Amino acid sequence: MKIMDQVSSDDSSSGQIGLLIVDDSEFIRERLVALFDESDKIRPVFQARNSSEAYEIFNSSTPDIVILDINIPGDNGIKVLEKFKKIRPGVKIIVLTNYGYEQYRIRCLELGADYFFEKAANMNHIVEICETMGK
Repeated sequence: MKIMDQVSSDDSSSGQIGLLIVDDSEFIRERLVALFDESDKIRPVFQARNSSEAYEIFNSSTPDIVILDINIPGDNGIKVLEKFKKIRPGVKIIVLTNYGYEQYRIRCLELGADYFFEKAANMNHIVEICETMGK
């Protein structure tokens, strides 16, 4: 079952930025959605709890930006990142994780992540970063 705040699959005609949040934590997804509710530039916000949902939503909704956790059920976030970049090299990906280890950061950036952040340190700046990335 996929989780979506909005059912629109393509909002590019309105000039708004489509966003996919991939995180197994409902608390984190809800917190991010609440932060993005204040933005008039980012819609729709799609949510996935695991890699299967992420692949399904990514292929059907073509988000402009993906916020991706590393530790998710199914394929881990690094594998998801790699697949997303192969499918659509231009998609912007922010890795937002509790696992801020240097080897993860290096690997994600090598695979094409645009940003690598730790949840505890960077959650509150994520809306501004996404709005800037989507310009």
